Amino acid sequence: MEYGDWDQSYNEVPRWLLAAQQTNPGTIFQLSGPPVNIDVEDGSSTYIMERCFWAFGPCIEGFKYCKLVVQVDGTFLTGRYHATLLTAIAQDGNRNIFPLAFAIVEVKQPTVQAKLSVIRSQFPQAVAWIDKILLHKWSQAYDGGRRYTNMTTNLAECMNSVLKGARSLLICALLKITFQNINAWFVERGLKADSMLRAGHQYPEDVTTLLQQNHQKFAYCHVQRYDRDNSEFEVQEISSPHHYRPKPISFTVRLNDWWCDCGHFQASRLPCHHIIAVCSFGHMPLSNFIDPVYTLDNINKAYQVQFHPLRNEDYWSTYTGPNFTSDPQTRRKASGRPTTTRIHNEMDQPVTDKPKKCSYCRTEGHHRGQCPFHQ
Repeated sequence: MEYGDWDQSYNEVPRWLLAAQQTNPGTIFQLSGPPVNIDVEDGSSTYIMERCFWAFGPCIEGFKYCKLVVQVDGTFLTGRYHATLLTAIAQDGNRNIFPLAFAIVEVKQPTVQAKLSVIRSQFPQAVAWIDKILLHKWSQAYDGGRRYTNMTTNLAECMNSVLKGARSLLICALLKITFQNINAWFVERGLKADSMLRAGHQYPEDVTTLLQQNHQKFAYCHVQRYDRDNSEFEVQEISSPHHYRPKPISFTVRLNDWWCDCGHFQASRLPCHHIIAVCSFGHMPLSNFIDPVYTLDNINKAYQVQFHPLRNEDYWSTYTGPNFTSDPQTRRKASGRPTTTRIHNEMDQPVTDKPKKCSYCRTEGHHRGQCPFHQ
């Protein structure tokens, strides 16, 4: 009752998104679905909303300063109509989830081959564009492990958890909640990054702590240079007071390739203790080998484009696009015992005039609540 009518909410979506786009430049959205009514006389038209995509302008601009990894996941909506919410999530240099885009799509679940067949038949240009993307750009199997230590889709799962309460609301209410939540994150995280910069910090606390821990380990490393350009080195780990080694272990470091045999450097884009040892040996600034995404300056820039509240509806521009409605075929059934499709036989027929037994002691004449043997 607080958010209005379910069916009318679908028609409010394009108007609300248009208002959000006008107050927050750079916001994009797209709605699609089959037509159900087109009036030739007055030019009005009504479409079923099968798909709704939106991305807010501040998120699009802020992604330039985030880790170049995007995770996509979907979760079911639990309201009156069946649908799936898709989310595209990135991560800033302080390991905060950074929402990029959202989409609400029909709940149909065709196979991977069926989806590709539909795309190839209906959108050949999109398929040609997809085929040009190199595998290491979108596939974990070919990315070389350079995903900033993100090995799962937990980022997107976290966003699904944040929106768990909103998944049962009207569709337009869901859009508004994504807008409000992301705006709150932008304000909070931007203020925190700005205050740390003013206090003279260069990196967030987690990054600083990790670098300090690696600094403590590099004292037990022996470095051998292999070229005159300070590019290739061999680092031998020797025994430390906390870790005895019968013999040194060697690691190759190639600074120009951002490579260390231990794998931590290229995976996280943060210096491991072997890189710190090499930089100390060659008198090179360690900051040259820290990905700029981890700097507080970049984190602050990720949230510098601020959200703006939507104006009063009286000031919204006139919407001239089509009307949208829900798909009646996706409406959930009334609450109650779910229907079964199993074929019934004589085993499903109740046995009449048979005395009931206690479910605890299996004795006739009483039930579990009255059973003298059940404490």
